[in-house]
Amino acid sequence: MKTKLVDFDIEKARNGAKVVAEYVDKDFTRPCRIVCYDAKGEFPIVALIYYECDKGERIHTFNTQGSDNIFNLKIEEPEFENGDIISFGGMRNMSIGILKTLSVHYNQSTHYDYADLHYNVILTTSSVVEYVSDNMRLATEEEKQKLFDALAKEGKRWNPEKKCIEKLPRKTSEFNPLDKVLVRDKDDEEWRTEIFSNYDKTVNGDPFYRCLIAAWEQCIPYEGNESLLGTKDKPSNNINL
Repeated sequence: MKTKLVDFDIEKARNGAKVVAEYVDKDFTRPCRIVCYDAKGEFPIVALIYYECDKGERIHTFNTQGSDNIFNLKIEEPEFENGDIISFGGMRNMSIGILKTLSVHYNQSTHYDYADLHYNVILTTSSVVEYVSDNMRLATEEEKQKLFDALAKEGKRWNPEKKCIEKLPRKTSEFNPLDKVLVRDKDDEEWRTEIFSNYDKTVNGDPFYRCLIAAWEQCIPYEGNESLLGTKDKPSNNINL
């Protein structure tokens, strides 16, 4: 994960952002941890800076802008990239997304995403929605899994190599010859009954379902889905079409 140094922000530091100490006159940083923000006097920030030569820390004090005559405090932030799984928004309106593009102006991040999960329940997979965030961060493993689970319920998944949302691959072990099935080609067509024969992988590696009458793009078990016969409804049990 790439990182970048940005100007010191006392509120970000208070909220747990990683802080380092950068020398005023050279491009070199030292590990730093702030232990006090409200010391009396012109330099209220008290920090402990690690020195390799001492194998220990020295005390330094800084003004509210994070400066003294030796160091400038800096915030170390992740440098977000295309395909990063991010979290943004507040506790009550947290969203999880897959980053597509990002621009930063005045500490606010404007981004377009491949997919977003809002309030843990609403999934969008359009990259034309613009979001403005001031507290974007990398998602936790738990948050990532919530987004991936939501995509899977829609029969989709994130492909990190191709950087795209794609359909889950169809399973080819669901049916046996002579199984009674419901079939159609497109979502706007009605379901009809057929007798399954075999799988025929002919288009993009995805199987067509060859039956007694013809080959079909969509095929689901008849048993348990009898009510769909003659309708255009989507199966309710998250069958991957």
